[in-house]
Amino acid sequence: MDGSRDEENRYAAYTEERLRLLNARLEQSKSFDKLLTTLSVAAFGFSVAYVELIRPSPIQGTCWLLAAWACYFLSLVAVLLSFLASQRACTRQVEIAEKVLLSDDYSRDGKRYGNLWAKATVGLNGTSFLALLGGMVLLAVFAIRNLPQ
Repeated sequence: MDGSRDEENRYAAYTEERLRLLNARLEQSKSFDKLLTTLSVAAFGFSVAYVELIRPSPIQGTCWLLAAWACYFLSLVAVLLSFLASQRACTRQVEIAEKVLLSDDYSRDGKRYGNLWAKATVGLNGTSFLALLGGMVLLAVFAIRNLPQ
């Protein structure tokens, strides 16, 4: 009897800790998405201000600036699409859980049900991050090329 009770307590502790960690991961994901959005918009705003207020005349290497703006735009679009994909991923995961947990056949393996929306969310977040970094590098190149001589 004590062994069964100990096993139940350990399982309860495990599920409580798992839920805490999943909630922490959710908060980190929200923070990451907000950070990407904020940084992309801020970098775009900085580049516009640079061109309008600080730039030397004439501007050199506008292709670098345009490429940076394209990267910032891509970053914003990717993070917005990741929000939609994340919602779809959650819906799909509920469907998978229903198939696995509410089935009469308890031997079903949840891994055989794929969640492509979850993979798309990860890919879109990675794309947004890389596009933001690319935009920052391109903007730095543009700024360096336009430093006063």
